[in-house]
Amino acid sequence: MALDHSLVGEPGEPHERSWTSTDALLHTLCGSDPARFASMSGRFTHPVLPGDSLTISIWVADAATAAGDGPGRDGRARFQTATQDGTVVIDRGVMRFRGA
Repeated sequence: MALDHSLVGEPGEPHERSWTSTDALLHTLCGSDPARFASMSGRFTHPVLPGDSLTISIWVADAATAAGDGPGRDGRARFQTATQDGTVVIDRGVMRFRGA
């Protein structure tokens, strides 16, 4: 699943809102509930400049858990963040989250 940070906002929010990788992952995997966030790790591989558009690719081991439809199990997702030209800026990302 690729996630363009500029398209993650709630309906009615301006698309210019700046999202970090953490914001996008929390919104997507935890339903914007910070209590579900457990931990995150990753490797910064390249600088990001103001104005860079970022795409976050997320791979979830159990999609039902991520959607909150699972039986309350904890989940883990891997992610990678890249700029518009494909340069990877965060690699080997792992986010752990609590089930709903």
